[in-house]
Amino acid sequence: MSRSDSGRRRTVGLIGPGRVHRYSFGVRFRAATAYLILSLVAGNALGCTCDEPPPAPEAPEPLAPLSEPSWRVTLPVEGYGDAVVAVPLGAREPRRVVVALHGDADRPEWQCGAWRGIAGSEVFVLCPRGVKRMDLAGPPRFTFGTLERTEQELRLALKALKQRYGKHVAPGEVVLTGLGVGATRALQLAKQEPAFFSRLVVIEGDTEPWTAATAAAFASRGGKRILFGCAHAPCEKLGVRNVLFTRRNGGDARLVVAGPKARGFDAHFVSLVQQHWAWLIGKDPAAKPSE
Repeated sequence: MSRSDSGRRRTVGLIGPGRVHRYSFGVRFRAATAYLILSLVAGNALGCTCDEPPPAPEAPEPLAPLSEPSWRVTLPVEGYGDAVVAVPLGAREPRRVVVALHGDADRPEWQCGAWRGIAGSEVFVLCPRGVKRMDLAGPPRFTFGTLERTEQELRLALKALKQRYGKHVAPGEVVLTGLGVGATRALQLAKQEPAFFSRLVVIEGDTEPWTAATAAAFASRGGKRILFGCAHAPCEKLGVRNVLFTRRNGGDARLVVAGPKARGFDAHFVSLVQQHWAWLIGKDPAAKPSE
């Protein structure tokens, strides 16, 4: 082999496939590094804050202050008697809804007044009218009919509330309360839709159907807290049982006892319930359930 051939082979060896591959990789690596450095320099020059978290979303624009002639107004409900509403006057953001189902021979105005005292002026208190007691003389008194009728009236009342007050009405779950026959209906409604009626106040009423299985279903399907209230011994006995059923099956519950001297849902009874309001709505989550 001639010297020229040997030199040619060495030249071929220097620029052969292996050398070309390593040379190309080195060029690409240096080019990528240079690009990265230039990008960082350009970013800093433009004021990039790449290490900072993204800005928080802007808060929604406040609503116009809610205005009504009075804190308590009537609300027409299609196909039913007018509901009564205690409104959060001046509210500029969505507010929670409390539904108050009155007792037998009762009036929605009375329950709206009681729950205004318990929940304060920062919520809507919606009080359906129910069915007029035709057997009673004097000023009209009301009760509630079948579960189906009560459910339909409540749905239409909630719809009317949303239509009238729009974005002032907070979406999602509501607090459902009931007294006497209203308490019976409240438990039945919560059994059907525990995620929507996830916080309950049950004053007297028929709580016998609140079994361990019912309590378990309530908790597993989104139910959260129940406050049972009693004035008489039979109700108190069931209340103790119902609290145990609820706690043992994943929910949370308390019992308040007004004593036999209570005259319906009177001021003393109302004050006892009010003491548990923060716990009921979850503003006092660290509090231990009372025994």
